[in-house]
Amino acid sequence: MDGCSTCTCNEGGDVSCDFKLCAPCHYLDSNSGQTMRAWGPFHNGCSHCICTHTGLALCAEPQWCPHMCYMTNGEGVQGWVNFGTTVIEMPKEEGGCPKVCICKQNEQWLGAASYECEEKCD
Repeated sequence: MDGCSTCTCNEGGDVSCDFKLCAPCHYLDSNSGQTMRAWGPFHNGCSHCICTHTGLALCAEPQWCPHMCYMTNGEGVQGWVNFGTTVIEMPKEEGGCPKVCICKQNEQWLGAASYECEEKCD
């Protein structure tokens, strides 16, 4: 079938399957930085990808994406976000301060992006 379900052929010729879902591929929503899941073909904001039945994403050679920043969200998922996307990164250790991060156009390099974070300890 899809490589994830196990099917057996019974004595009477009837086929029974356990209908397990394949593992999803994880990528980022380019407008929010939230984790998205895909089964099959998807676009990660920068490249066209295919999700294999093991959850491995096979993506076309990354294009130059000057209007996006590459980041890792709080769940450890890496991907691309658009200019203007604001992400709040929670502290990893107790007593730490959250960071407000934004994807901006790099002022010094034309056609480049920068992912800038500022700690907010109020």
